[in-house]
Amino acid sequence: MMAKSRAEIMRDNRKRMKEDPERYREYLAQARNRKKKTTLLQKRNKKEKEKRSEKN
Repeated sequence: MMAKSRAEIMRDNRKRMKEDPERYREYLAQARNRKKKTTLLQKRNKKEKEKRSEKN
């Protein structure tokens, strides 16, 4: 038997993740938190840029 490709491995991992409701909720929460964190960083960076432009 040949080794699985990375796509096949990830597909199997996502399938197993969805079968366990608790793990799936944790997975979704991680994705939400990651998105929230990047959004907050972008907003903060925008404010910092505005402050720097005011100083100049």
